[in-house]
Amino acid sequence: MLPPVAISLIEPPPQASLGRRFVLRAEIASPGGKQDAVRVHGFKVLDGRRADIDTSMVPRELTLSAGERCLVSFDVAIHEPGSFNTSVIEFQVSPINGPDHLRTLLLLPAHEIRVLPALIDEIEITSTRICSYGTAAKIEIQLRHVGTFALSHVEWELTPADRIRAGITHRRLSSLNCGEILRDELVVTGDRLDVRLKATCNGERVEISRTLSVANGSGGDGEPAEFRFLEPRNFTRDTITIKPEKDVHDVVAIGGVFPVYGGKSRYEVTILPTHPNATSVNLLPAAGRVEVTAVPRAGRASPFVITVLDNPTLRQTVRLDYTVMVEGQPFQGEIYLSIRPTNSKLWMVAITAGLALTAKGLLGLGPALFRPDSSDESLIEHLAGLLEARWSDLIQMLSILVIRTGLWVIDLVMRQFEDF
Repeated sequence: MLPPVAISLIEPPPQASLGRRFVLRAEIASPGGKQDAVRVHGFKVLDGRRADIDTSMVPRELTLSAGERCLVSFDVAIHEPGSFNTSVIEFQVSPINGPDHLRTLLLLPAHEIRVLPALIDEIEITSTRICSYGTAAKIEIQLRHVGTFALSHVEWELTPADRIRAGITHRRLSSLNCGEILRDELVVTGDRLDVRLKATCNGERVEISRTLSVANGSGGDGEPAEFRFLEPRNFTRDTITIKPEKDVHDVVAIGGVFPVYGGKSRYEVTILPTHPNATSVNLLPAAGRVEVTAVPRAGRASPFVITVLDNPTLRQTVRLDYTVMVEGQPFQGEIYLSIRPTNSKLWMVAITAGLALTAKGLLGLGPALFRPDSSDESLIEHLAGLLEARWSDLIQMLSILVIRTGLWVIDLVMRQFEDF
């Protein structure tokens, strides 16, 4: 028995993207002759887990008389990679005035469709404008792998080339893992940039094309933001007071730099934000040189206790960074410290170097240098030993004063440069 209708696919696609809907078109024809009119309805996929179809474009009451033809279209979404055969889509044909047992189930003609992973669902591409160079703009392009498939042999190309002033226009990567982010900076002209991305996904070579807009900057009256060599940051200038622990006198800053002494000296630091809506202050340590301990906040001021661990032979400048939060927005601040050696450290260096010039002093050079916690009594013992040495050794001991004076002169010169 011949089927009541004939159906054929119209230019079916050879491939489709996983999870992405595409249009499938078909022509249904009723044979000529004395055949009764029929009703075509009930399009569905036999296995709903593999795919689903949207038949909202198909007329609800689709009837065909003998010799008539019609076109139908429906959206198909395939949920499994690999291949999909259209013969798994069935529909019903029923006579208009006939009994239900004459209803016939038919399948669409067989056609294999390759199902490729949708690269547009795997990769998120965004652009952010950083600053402007006259008529050009510096932007950051970011690729974020947001999907579940591993990508290999990734290539991306940026066009048009005549709108790119600086930056990489063609990049190749051996792989791009899930959650990985890639960033590139470019200087471009115009208000758009085309991105073409290719990758091997689940064994298939796929590609997408996107057009990114180069958004306007944040300058006044619609003008782009001015170029800055440093990345845009919000800076704050607050009231800073520093004083030695258990002392009432503040340390006076010289040229914006606070002089402090090393050797585990402790100081109280108080930061009073200038912004009245500041909610918190976070002072960061300098690794291995200055430790920071937060103290419970009293009023608007934020107190801290710092411990200057470093005890250098010559003064050194250290920067402490801090952040002030104002209505959820961070503002950056800086504190500069000039770490100076303690007087005992300078005498220790001078005495150690002087003892090294004598025959007996050489024996004590190692312990004095490698045991910075040596007590003053140990140095007195070395001096007593020198008194028993030859007169030439006693003369060489005078080099201690020369070395100590030299250190003082070097510190004085460095202080002048620091104050400047």
